[in-house]
Amino acid sequence: MTFAEIKSGESATLEFKESLPEQSIKYTKTAVAFANGSGGRIVFGVKNDLCEVVGIPRERLFTDMDAVTNAICDSCEPKIVPAVSFREIDGKTLIVVEIEAGMQRPYYIKSQGMQQGTYFRAGATTRRVEPYMLRELILEGSGHGLDSVVYKNETVSNENVEALCRSMTEYAVSHCLNDAGREKIRPLNKNQLCMWGLLVEQNGTLIPTLGFKLLAGLPTPEILAEIQCGVFKGRDRAVFVNRQEYDGALFKQIDDAYDFVLRMIRLGANIEGVQRQDVYEFPLSVIRELIVNAVCHRSYLRPSRIQVALYDDRLEITSPGMLSRDLTIERLKEGYSIPRNKTIAKAFAYMSLIEGWGSGIPRIIRECRNYGLRDPEFIDADGFLRINLYRKNPINTDILPVNLPVNLPVNLKQVLESISENPQITYEQLAEKLGKARETIRVYINRLRTEYHLLDRVGAAKNGHWVILKPESKSE
Repeated sequence: MTFAEIKSGESATLEFKESLPEQSIKYTKTAVAFANGSGGRIVFGVKNDLCEVVGIPRERLFTDMDAVTNAICDSCEPKIVPAVSFREIDGKTLIVVEIEAGMQRPYYIKSQGMQQGTYFRAGATTRRVEPYMLRELILEGSGHGLDSVVYKNETVSNENVEALCRSMTEYAVSHCLNDAGREKIRPLNKNQLCMWGLLVEQNGTLIPTLGFKLLAGLPTPEILAEIQCGVFKGRDRAVFVNRQEYDGALFKQIDDAYDFVLRMIRLGANIEGVQRQDVYEFPLSVIRELIVNAVCHRSYLRPSRIQVALYDDRLEITSPGMLSRDLTIERLKEGYSIPRNKTIAKAFAYMSLIEGWGSGIPRIIRECRNYGLRDPEFIDADGFLRINLYRKNPINTDILPVNLPVNLPVNLKQVLESISENPQITYEQLAEKLGKARETIRVYINRLRTEYHLLDRVGAAKNGHWVILKPESKSE
């Protein structure tokens, strides 16, 4: 513990107490939260609000150290044995309590019971777990993930199994980058799915796990396994421009969400000699890998969808469930990987959707830098993991004429906003972006040109562009 660490304030792994509270629950619940997470330290003798070192009186030092040790050991189940020591900082003495990440989760306060006494760390605060988090901790403690849970009262036919094996094999072949890689792909079979833990065979009967059902796109009413995609005007969610929801087999959802983003982001071009090369504003491999990671590593216990949202300044991908308990943002950036859904991860590795080396996040950061983008932003809070990719040149949707007619319909204004972002946009692209039929877009364009006199076309249909006019001017 250093003076610099104290001045940096509380965090997911650090909590301050000015003195030893009379009620031990005020710090034993934090010990439980640290044991359920990545571990952490509780430091007594520091004012939290000012990060000011006040110290513990010398005459109480060893009494307080014993009291903290006994309270944590006696109050927590399974037993937590803290490492308690003292440090001299700025001439004052602090008590430092170190809690390691536990191996027997969930940990809880005995007097409150498992349901009410299990806590986790959210940023710099200690909170009681939600029901889905408790179930996830129980699964972690057993060494299993939700995707390996067996549906004992259900069976699948050989035809269902063969169909999934065929789909996954075809997907793996079609997404392989070269002939050499395609030749190495071996067709999947029932035995391989059983080895991965996606199927259980009992007396000739095939029983599915959740992982099998999610990969096959079979109904899972209790699990919200979908991807929600949206485009918003501005930098918040106040105004929707377009939205789509995708369900079905997980690998099909990934392709659908990826294609949605490609349709919605800007496409430029690099000209080298006589060759034109289309260039998207984000690296395509980064977009795909972030969506894959969200699907593979999300918590399927949390009743929420994955969300892929495009704003004027960023692409935002939000995955239900915080980082696995032994991971931090820092470790994630360094390449550490702990799959939450191990059976799904094995299937994704076969289809070359992920690698097994934890290299994905460092590669994403490196590719963004090579593309001239700022580093992605990682946010782990409130039961979600969110990753933001920031645009190099944010869209300015405020460049429309300030004195637009007050009676201009919202649909027509959305067309103008889309054109302001991309003056070369086509009827088909407008229809896709706004979720309208092509003929409807044609009607909107015609009204903007002939009724409101706000739009004109310069150049040919193929190589021309749109021009937004001021309300008082009219096209000749």
